[in-house]
Amino acid sequence: MSEKLQNLLEDFIKEAKLESVAAGIVDFDGKELAYAIHGTFDREFNSQRAASVFAMVVNFMNKTLGGIHFEEDEVEEVLVTSRHGYFLLEVIKTEKCFQGVAISKEEDFNRIRDLMKKYKPMFLEIL
Repeated sequence: MSEKLQNLLEDFIKEAKLESVAAGIVDFDGKELAYAIHGTFDREFNSQRAASVFAMVVNFMNKTLGGIHFEEDEVEEVLVTSRHGYFLLEVIKTEKCFQGVAISKEEDFNRIRDLMKKYKPMFLEIL
């Protein structure tokens, strides 16, 4: 993991000011480039496994978009909702990597989404 990337992700977590948040930067091959967790999320959670699965999702969705006549289109963002939380995935660099953030439903989803967009150019600069 890049120390600069890890530090920037930890800055993101601090600025988010959430009781519980998990975030990672993942390349499209499923390799975890940085990972940070804060609060009540399970510390035994296998973040590398989740990174691999979400990378497969992004790659699959990119192929699917081409199959439904969005040939020039690629995934920019994916939102997964559950009864208790949100997982937002924001592509940082096309065919390169994405940031994934998990938060509880009690948190302000739009504020986190805006924060992800704010940090996107900073992550891109390091990558």
